[in-house]
Amino acid sequence: DVLAAMLKVARAHGWTRNLSEEELNLLNCDRVDAFNQAYTFHSCGFNARPTDISAFCGLLQIEKINYYNKIREERFCQMADKLGKFIYAPETKNPVFAIALRMESRQQRDTVVNFLNENKIDNRPVVSGSMGTQPFWVKKYGRVEQENAMLVDERGFYVSNDPQLTEAEFTYLKEKLEQVLL
Repeated sequence: DVLAAMLKVARAHGWTRNLSEEELNLLNCDRVDAFNQAYTFHSCGFNARPTDISAFCGLLQIEKINYYNKIREERFCQMADKLGKFIYAPETKNPVFAIALRMESRQQRDTVVNFLNENKIDNRPVVSGSMGTQPFWVKKYGRVEQENAMLVDERGFYVSNDPQLTEAEFTYLKEKLEQVLL
């Protein structure tokens, strides 16, 4: 049972998001707040994805990349127009896959994230927070707090910029962000 749980964690980059409560207990995993739990590294892991299949799917998407990037860029600019104060690098016109937002405090981030969750809007931490505070790092090297990484970790989060969102879904996302932030 322990070995099976450890292999699941290793396969999932060190994350424990796919473990049952029983497996979490078997591995003595640290619990963190609900927002970060799915993106917390409890051990080292591997990027063991089916690369051949991923490459095949990626090649099929190549002909759509310019179309998708145009939609992403337009939507990023729409968000930055009203919410630029809260967006990382709002002056860019990057066709980003997700829009990184920064709040003035952890409390504001938590308030906004809770509001988005209540309104069924997906969001997630930026990357996986500061590596120096991840459980696997702390166990091996001790806690390392880098000021900028800590600020991003405490105040930042992503929302989707998926070009396959319908106009209505994107408008809903934008309006809800404006509602909670402006």
